[in-house]
Amino acid sequence: VSVTKKMNKIFRTPKLQMIIFLLLLSISAIIHYSFISYLQAFLVALVSTIMFDLAFLRLRKVALFFPYSAIITGVIIGLIASPYLSWYQLIITAGLAMFSKNYLLFKNRHIFNPAAFGLFFSHLIFSNTISWWAVSWQQLNVQNLSAIIYILILLLPGLVSIVRMRRFVNILAFYITYALLNQTIFDPTAIFFAFVMLPEPMTTPSKRTDQFLFGISIAVLSFIIRFPLPDVFTPVLLLGNLIFITIKVKSRMNI
Repeated sequence: VSVTKKMNKIFRTPKLQMIIFLLLLSISAIIHYSFISYLQAFLVALVSTIMFDLAFLRLRKVALFFPYSAIITGVIIGLIASPYLSWYQLIITAGLAMFSKNYLLFKNRHIFNPAAFGLFFSHLIFSNTISWWAVSWQQLNVQNLSAIIYILILLLPGLVSIVRMRRFVNILAFYITYALLNQTIFDPTAIFFAFVMLPEPMTTPSKRTDQFLFGISIAVLSFIIRFPLPDVFTPVLLLGNLIFITIKVKSRMNI
């Protein structure tokens, strides 16, 4: 009975649930494309992220723990970075992400979304592509049952963000604003961003009023600066993280 309770407790962990749903999404995308190179790139990103996180924890003399966050970050990088990147570009992307998580901190919490940080600065260094390959092909098609299944898999991470992480207001404010500004109802890339990257609990507000303002701000910023950039979501999220932490610091200093 005690073992069963422990297992139930583990599987009720929001981060583990997110990992499971993201892995299902990964499998569905790799099956869809049927390219072994996609799987290889995905595994390089995932393993590199875990190894960098463990190494940085040791360097910081922090007790090692199961790397839930590193796995999530690695999967996100594997799903978004171009699968045609070289192995060293993927490794450096993972290293940048984990450097951000371990060293760019405020009150022992990372400031920037690690995956967005690694992807964006890797793009600046190598001029490589942020392709969103695994979360941009799902399209509504009522005549195709497999398409509906793929869309449901895409939506699964939202259960964790909305129910377990309580970021419903954040997600809804962003997506409604984004949909109105871009005149679109279903955008798989924006859905993944809204369900997985936007509500990352360490770097986003917990109060509903702040979530509302944060979500709207990210959507408006993404609309304003979308044309000069090949990918808008990663830099806008980093900018939102920076604004959020700046406001938080000023409020603590009573400025």
